[in-house]
Amino acid sequence: MRRPVLPGDITSTARALLAVAPAQRRVLCERIFAGAGQALRHSRRHRRLCPDWGDGSLSAAARRFPLADEPFYDAPQYLSCTRLAQAVSAITLRAAQRLCGYACGLILRVDGLKINGLPDHIC
Repeated sequence: MRRPVLPGDITSTARALLAVAPAQRRVLCERIFAGAGQALRHSRRHRRLCPDWGDGSLSAAARRFPLADEPFYDAPQYLSCTRLAQAVSAITLRAAQRLCGYACGLILRVDGLKINGLPDHIC
């Protein structure tokens, strides 16, 4: 997963996690993140949406699974799912940064101009 993570991505992922038993949430969360990454690679390679995972966003990957109704933020299980989605997002971003040495997911070029002398590198 290399796309910017938007609030809706975290919300959709948390809702998918909330729809399964607590013991299954970590595995599902990792599956959603892996699916988003697979979709992004597919769309870059084939220039079309991935038939299994969508456009490479977490939201599209999460929506491949049943989603629980969105509760209020004071629901403890929903907060737990939101924290899990954010934690896996942070771990994924740190791993990507270590692999390539750049802040993956950030746009390093704007209208063909290099920013701060960085090479035009986008993972």
